[in-house]
Order: sequence, then structure tokens, then C-alpha cells
Amino acid sequence: MDDSTQPKHFFDAHAGIRRAREKFLQYAEFRYRQFLSNPEQTPYAAAAIYYNNWQSCRDRFGYSGLAEINRQIESRVVPELGPRDICARFVDESLVLVLNGAEGQRDLDAWARGLLEVLGERAYLIDQRSLAATFSIGLCWFDRRVRGAEEALLDALHTAEVLSERDENRYRIFQPRMVPETELGDAETLFARIQRALDTNHLRIVFQPLLAPESDDIRFAEVWARLITEDGTLLPARHMLDVARRSGVLSRLDRWTLRRTLHFLTHRSGRDRLKLIVHVTVDSLDAHTLAWMQDKFDRHPELRFCLIGDLDYTELADAPQDARRLLDRLRELDMAICVSGVGHRQFDDLLNRWPDIGYVKMHPSYVRSLKEGEADAHEFEAFIARAHDSGVRILLPDVESEDDVVNFWRQGVDLIQGDYVAAARDLLKSPPGE
Repeated sequence: MDDSTQPKHFFDAHAGIRRAREKFLQYAEFRYRQFLSNPEQTPYAAAAIYYNNWQSCRDRFGYSGLAEINRQIESRVVPELGPRDICARFVDESLVLVLNGAEGQRDLDAWARGLLEVLGERAYLIDQRSLAATFSIGLCWFDRRVRGAEEALLDALHTAEVLSERDENRYRIFQPRMVPETELGDAETLFARIQRALDTNHLRIVFQPLLAPESDDIRFAEVWARLITEDGTLLPARHMLDVARRSGVLSRLDRWTLRRTLHFLTHRSGRDRLKLIVHVTVDSLDAHTLAWMQDKFDRHPELRFCLIGDLDYTELADAPQDARRLLDRLRELDMAICVSGVGHRQFDDLLNRWPDIGYVKMHPSYVRSLKEGEADAHEFEAFIARAHDSGVRILLPDVESEDDVVNFWRQGVDLIQGDYVAAARDLLKSPPGE
């Protein structure tokens, strides 16, 4: 990508400017890749500016009044940007930015304090009527614990949204902290956190990509709900699922994730090139939720081809009749089906009794045994061949080593999930042993 981005470039995707969202996010990801290659020389930060009073402004002056206030906000923000900063508006209530870290010399605290002063230095006017406004700013330095620019932008926005509840001019720099599960609190404490987050809508969805050996126009990702505490602690998604399952709120969490995913897709251009895997259970897809999905698909038919429903194998084994009814209903909705948590003991049962699935995701423990040479590689390759004969694609989670990625792709695995697998595509072009 060309590095000659115009100074103080503003992308107004909310106004319908063609490809504004894609261009902004492409630039953001380009900057994130620069950061990964040289964190000290190319630090960047994501930022979000949240207009705390946007709903009262809309209710009082309508959307035209809100649009006028947003123009005034933008006229104050843009002059405060550096020559290599970019800013975008995707929605009414907030702006998102990527800030150049000036080789580590930029003081985000000073920048945020100064911007709050500029935003609040004089009143906003609509038809000569004065309107008070407060703002919340969330910031997040690019960090290897944050998987990509989009996730950093979401962390910044989430931080700003949490601050906005106090209706004050405030900012906070989000500091991601990965802590051991033993330090996250007991199950009862975590359950209370999840319940509170569901009640207050303080969860967000994140996307973990799955990559194929050959890049094409279709992007695959698994959707997770993520809980982030105010001190920046990231509650690992799988750990949260385990706690939710034991606490009896997994169905509610799955329904929340499904609804947020469909909302995301509804407002996402280029969604025809996305395939998103969402976790489902027999309980989470009750009659009400299925009827809601049907209505959503009737109004947006293209969405049904963007979703892959991920059902754990234990659902098939423990409640086969209920699982069969659910799979039949998902097939009526034209949704693809993935069965996860599969090990070698389930190979025959899966392909013989459940022929209508489209994807199989192997159990992490089985993947680990394959990597360590404990599982029978020939048995796995035979399963892949049988699955491909039936039109089933194989997914592997938790693969990080480039050597492992290349080996699994050469065995015929279709999609691999891990933090750093993109670079392995180049290695795959070399013969084994080179």
C-alpha cells in the first residue's frame, strides 16, 4: 500500500462515500503490519471519540440536527490530527482514528486532554440554539496481544462507550492484560461478571480468522464474545464459554453473539465475501430465535450464506434427536453447519450418521496430539480424504508454528486457526525439506 496518505485524511463511511470503510480499515491493517515488523520504530494507536449526548441531540433536533453537530465535531477534530493520522465516521455517535506514534515520541495523554479542551471550548449551535456536549475518548496502542487493527479500534471504542455512561469529558488508554486463569477469580465471580455484562450489553464480538493454503476472495472467521473489565483484563473467550456453560447462561451468551453477528453483517459492505462461524446449541436456537433468524433472512437473503452454525459434537452424542431437528431447521434456512470438538473416535460416527454437515472442526486436544506425533497421521489423512469425498471441509484450531501449518495444509486440511498463520502460505510453495 502506498504510504503517501493525504494529511488529516477523513473517511466518511456513514455518509455513504464509496468504499470509505474498506479504505480506512485497509490503511489501519497496513499500519498494524508495519507495527508488527518494527514495534519501536512504527508504533501506532487506535482511538475512538464518542459523543456522549448523541441520543438526546437526535431526540431534540432529529437526525438532521445530529448530522449538523457531527459536522461541527469533525471540524474541531480534524485540525488536531497529525499528518499521518486518519479518521473515519462509521456511525452517528463516534469517530474512529489511527494515530501515528511518531516513533514513540507521541504523548497520547496530552493529545487526548488537548482534544477534550478543543471539543468543549465553545458551545455547539443548531439554528442559533446552543447545545452542551460531552465526549469520551478511548485509546489503545497497537499491541501483539491485540490481534489486528480492527480489534484495537474495537477496544478503543469499547473503552469510550464505557466512559460515556458518566456523561463527562474523560479519556482512558486501554491497556490489554492477559492474566492466568487462576487470577481471573472463581467461577461464581466470573459468572457474575458475565451476567452483568449481558444485562448491560458490555460485551463485544471479536473475530478470529481461519486461513486456507491459497488466498481467495472468501474470508473465514470464528466469532467470539469477549468480556473486558475496566482495568483492561481480557477474559479469554473459551474460558468465558466454559464458565457460561457451567453456570447455565451459555444459551443466552450464544444468542447475544448471534444477534450481534447478524447486526454486524447487516451493516457491513462486502459481506458476501465473509463466512462467520457462530457457536450454537440446541437450547440457544429456540423457536423464538429461529423465527427471528427467518425474518432476518427474509429481509436480507444474502445473510444466510454468511453464517456457519457451529454445534459441538457432544450435542449430537447426548441429544441426537434434538440435534437432528435443529440441523434440519438450519438446513431449511440455508445455513452451513460445522461440528466441532471432533477426535479420532468420532470419525466414523460423524461421516456415517451426519452426512449433511459442511465443516468439521477438530478438538484442540486431538490437534495437540497430531502436532506432538502421538496421533496416527495416516488415520487422519484417511479421514480428510473421506470428508472431502462427502464435500466436508476440515478445520484445525490452535496451530501457531509455521512448520505445523505447512504440514497440516500438505495433509489436506482446509482451514487453520491461529494467531500467526498467514506467513506460512509462502512456505507452502516450497517442497518439503527445503
